[in-house]
Amino acid sequence: MESLHITKNAILDGVERLNNSRNGNPRYKFTFEGLNISGTNQADAGWIYGITPRNLEGMPVTVEFHHTKSGKVVIDDVALIKVKRNGKLLTERETLELIKKYN
Repeated sequence: MESLHITKNAILDGVERLNNSRNGNPRYKFTFEGLNISGTNQADAGWIYGITPRNLEGMPVTVEFHHTKSGKVVIDDVALIKVKRNGKLLTERETLELIKKYN
């Protein structure tokens, strides 16, 4: 049976750097406020290179995850929630600046 991938919005509460995978790629443990879950990215997941996890701490994100047969949570993707201003989609940097300005 294929695992169910779930997508939710949450606040990224914490990021912990773990040991690299056997192939030398980064691994992280993510904790999300409001979802009461924490999990790690898969070893050698390419999406992890598209974000700077520490910069997203405390920020609203969309998280995709699934549970393994043994009950572990695997994080499949984390992305800053997309924001539009005047009909234009803001970049991650612009969104972070906007959030920090109003927090």
